[in-house]
Order: sequence, then C-alpha cells, then structure tokens
Amino acid sequence: MNAARWVRERGFQNVLLEIANEYPHNGFVHQVIRDPKGQAGLIRLAKETAPGLLVSASGYGDGRIHREVAEAADFLLPHWNGTKVEHIPARIAALKPFGKPIVCNEDDKTGAEAVAALRACVDHGASYGLMLKARNQTFPFRFDGAADDPVFYAGLSGLVARPERPGAGGAVLPGRSGDAAGAKEPGRPASGSVHRKTLPVGTRPESVTKGFGGHYYVTVMGGQQPGDAVIKVIKGDQVEVFATGLDEPKGIAFVGGFLVTTDLKRVWKIDARGNKTVLADEKDFPKPISYLNDAAAAPDGQGVFVTDMGARDKIMGPDGLWPTDSPEAKAVPAIGRVYHLSLDGRVRLAVDAAPAMTCPNGVCAPAPDHLLIAEFFHGNLLQARHGSVQVLNTGFRGADGIERAKSGRIFVSSWTQGKVWRLDEQGQNPEVLIEGLQSAADFYLDEPARLLLVPDMKAGLVVWVPLE
Repeated sequence: MNAARWVRERGFQNVLLEIANEYPHNGFVHQVIRDPKGQAGLIRLAKETAPGLLVSASGYGDGRIHREVAEAADFLLPHWNGTKVEHIPARIAALKPFGKPIVCNEDDKTGAEAVAALRACVDHGASYGLMLKARNQTFPFRFDGAADDPVFYAGLSGLVARPERPGAGGAVLPGRSGDAAGAKEPGRPASGSVHRKTLPVGTRPESVTKGFGGHYYVTVMGGQQPGDAVIKVIKGDQVEVFATGLDEPKGIAFVGGFLVTTDLKRVWKIDARGNKTVLADEKDFPKPISYLNDAAAAPDGQGVFVTDMGARDKIMGPDGLWPTDSPEAKAVPAIGRVYHLSLDGRVRLAVDAAPAMTCPNGVCAPAPDHLLIAEFFHGNLLQARHGSVQVLNTGFRGADGIERAKSGRIFVSSWTQGKVWRLDEQGQNPEVLIEGLQSAADFYLDEPARLLLVPDMKAGLVVWVPLE
C-alpha cells in the first residue's frame, strides 16, 4: 500500500505495479501473499490506494495463475521457467477468457528453445520476456545486448521485422525465382503479407501426415536417447503425445488405417490407440540398410515406400555438405535405395542404387510405378518409373521432403537451406514459397486445406504455409 501511495503522491506515469514476483513461492513468509484470495485482496488494495494504477502479480514458473488473482489483476503475468514450449499455447488459452493482456515477464530458456517460446507467445497473443539468469542476474552482472544470447536475439530480430518480411519467425515469402538455390531477386517484393501459424511441438520434429480423426501427426525425435522419441498429434492448437518408445522416427505416412514410421533400421506400424508393432526390421530388407528416412503411402493403399539414405555419414564436412566438386564428395558411395513394404511386412526393392541417387531422402508415390525422390547430397529431384531413375532438376542441396499436387506441380523442401519450393509439372521453374526457417524438414501437403505443414526441426516448430 505504501508503494502505491508513493506512486500516486509523486504523480508518476507509465508505471505498472507487481505486488509479488511468483506469489505462490514458498519463500514468502506471509501466507496472505501465497494464498490466491489473499493476493487478490492485496491487488485490490493497491488499486484502491492509487486509482488508475495498473496492478498485477506474477505466477509461478508453471505458467498458471489462480482465478482469484487473474480476476483482480489488470494484466496477467505468467512465467514459463518450468513450462515446456509445447505447453505454452495451452497456458495462454487458459488465461484468455479473463480478457486481459497476457505478459510473460520471465522465462529462463535460452537459444533456440527461447526463440520457440517467443514465437509461441506471439502467435497466440501474448508478449514474452527473456530472463538470462546466469548472465544478467548473477554477479558479476553482464549486459551486452544481443551478444547475451545471439541465437535468441537473431530470432527476435526476424520476428519483429515481419511487416517487411512476412511469415512466422522471420520466414519470408519472396517472389518467383528461377534459381534452384532459391535466391531472392534483388528488390523483388513479397507476394502479399501472409500470416503463418506456428506451433511448438517438441524437440526435433521431422515429418507430418494427416491420420486418425483428420488430425495431423508429427514425428518428434527428441534428444537422441534410446526410446525418448514420440509421435505427437495436433488437435487445433493442442499438442498431445500419441505413441512413445521410439528412437529416431523420421518419415511418417497414414495408410490402410495405420500410421507407418521409419526409425533408424526399423519400420513401425501404429494403430488408432497408439500401439506400435514392428512392420519390418533390418533383417527383413533384401540389401544392407544404413538409415531409413522418409515414408510415403503407396497409391493402392496397401503399403508404403521408404528411403534408405545410404552413406549419410560421409556427406558432411566441417562447414556442412562437402562441395560437390571436392574429392570427399566424389568419394561418397551411391548406396541409397528405395523399398516397398506391404502392410503385412513383406519388403521388396523398388529403386536400386544409382549414381544420381547418392543419398535419397524424401519420396512420394503420385501414381503406380511412379515415384518422385528428393536426393539430399547433390539436391537432385528424381523421377523413377519401373525402377529407372531420371533427373528432373538439380541444385536443391539438402533436399528433404517432396510431394506432388493433383495439378502435377511439385513441392520440395531443403533441410540445410531452410526453404520450400514449388515447381511446375516437369520439375522446372522453381518458386520459393518460404525461406528463413532453421531447417525445413519433411512437410505434409494438405490440398483440401490449401496448406503445407512444414516441420522446422531445429526450431521445434510446425509451420502452416498457406498456398495461394
């Protein structure tokens, strides 16, 4: 009350008063501070003492605020310190019915995780406050601006620049480009300011499909510990764990009433309750396999095509992919292949190793005996008919997902470049649809909704890209 009186008597303007920082904290001696009804009473007392002063109290790190406090406060102060990024949208949704500004003024996440939390807040109508505890709040105190957390401040810079560069998290929508690398034409304006929804889904999301109940399902690879990876389901803005106990799930497809996902040297079949069974193991493949990646439903609905990337452990140098004219690049063996798996577990070779298919990543099956393949190392876009491989285009290095629309137009993403292109029916005339992602992984083409759902693996997000 004394602080509120002091503000009133001095005539200070532009002041927000926080009664208690994390009012439920056990460090407060007086029960009236920790009790939601008591805290609400203190807020009302401050407002009565200094009419017009905006007053609130911040919640604990779980992002929750008691109803009594939320109703008494002028604005809401959740903290995200103990809140996972994927839970932030639900926490915000729980506070919106109070009809008050939602101001997160404390989160101790750093780097890419902090960027994901920032985007989750902005995309769901809340503000965000970074707390670099070790650097800014521990003696000796250091405040070096953007150098405090370069990854976060780069993400912040991209986000606040959205009026000039539309798209969540700095993703941009340039005009057409004939360059396979997708370079934006100098001075070419964006083709309209398009709002893109982003949704945090967890650590290292890789692939999306639409499955049971018309919901989207995403493979989330986790922290590279055995058994820590999951399949999650997206229901509106809610993200829930659907299946657990995987190691490194990559591609995912919905076929024959099952989700099918690759997992290193194994392929899983998952039913509507999230129960998984092994569809095929390493020993079931007719040739040695290295690293299973994408999965695509076969046109007959009776099986899937999966890619084996081959020598993926030999394609990266200290600065990323080896230059294509380097001795290291020429030494990479072309041992990648594409297989067909029936839903009863029978495996056959669909496309054998070929020089143009050094490291196959994405695959789609638009028609019987017709596959499109995104080759990762050289960036070749390939067409396979009756086992014969033809190069449609090249230069899309880091090529990841690939899909073909009913119109015949082809879509391809690049994991290393953070881009998605749209090409014509012949695989020519590439047009950049989105760029600026940290890593554009295996997307889902939802034609009825006119959307691409693109996992940004490094950012932990799925990005909704409207198709014009």
